Amino acid sequence: MKTVTHIVLTTLAAVTTLGALHAWQEGGGWQPSRPGPAHAVLADLEGQFDAKFTLLAPGAPKMESQGTSKNDRALGGLWVRCDYHDPSYMGTEFRGMSLIGYDADKKKYVGVWVDSSTSALQISEGTWDEKTKTLTMLSEGKDPYSKQPTQDKTITKIVDKDHHVVTLRSKSAGHPEADIFRIEYTRK
Repeated sequence: MKTVTHIVLTTLAAVTTLGALHAWQEGGGWQPSRPGPAHAVLADLEGQFDAKFTLLAPGAPKMESQGTSKNDRALGGLWVRCDYHDPSYMGTEFRGMSLIGYDADKKKYVGVWVDSSTSALQISEGTWDEKTKTLTMLSEGKDPYSKQPTQDKTITKIVDKDHHVVTLRSKSAGHPEADIFRIEYTRK
C-alpha cells in the first residue's frame, strides 16, 4: 500500500512541477494554486466518522459491516485525504485511501482511490450539484468477479454537516446500472 501511495504522490508532484515550469517559461510567472469556493464544498467531508457499509450488488447476499473514516485537508487545503478502515468487511480487514480535490483547469472535481482489495488505482472526475448537495464522480473500473470493465458512478450526498452518504453505482456490458454498495457516515 505504501508503494502505491508513494507512486501516486510522486506522479502528482511531477505533474505539478512540470506545470509550474511551463507557466514560468511562458513568462506569466508561477503562482501556486490556492483553495477557492469549489474547495469549500469538501469541508463537510472533513473529520472523523463512523461508517455503516451495506453491500447492495445484484445477486449478492446483503451484507453490512461497520468501519471508520478519518478525513483531513491535505497539501495546502487543495485536497481532502480520506483514510477508511473496516475491520470486518467480508470477513477480513479492509483499508482504503482517497484524495479528492477540485481541478481549476478542468473545472471538475477529481479524485483517486486505492484499497487493500485490489492493485488497481481508480481515477475519477465529476461535478457538484449545489441544489441537491451531491458530488457525482465518474470512473472506469473492473468487476471483481467477471473481470469485465465497468463504468462507475460514486455519488456523495451531503445530508448535513454531520452526515453524508456514499453510493457506488456500476454498469458493465450487458448489465444495467445498479447500486453496488452504500456507506452511511456519521460524524463522531
